[in-house]
Amino acid sequence: MLSEGVAPGSSAPLAANLKACERNHSLACSNAAGFYFQGWGTTVNKGRAKELWGKACKLGDDYSCDMLRDAEK
Repeated sequence: MLSEGVAPGSSAPLAANLKACERNHSLACSNAAGFYFQGWGTTVNKGRAKELWGKACKLGDDYSCDMLRDAEK
């Protein structure tokens, strides 16, 4: 499990995913988007989530393309 051993509300997983996203890892961008969309380890920021899903989609992550379309409804 991704969050195993991480304190509830910790921002460490978000920070790790953002760092990997900066290196164009599409799954990390998608993960970070989910953190922002749900408010896990950060405040809810749906605009930032859409940006990150957009980047992941451009990097070829089909799931992120679907999530972006759903978030924009």
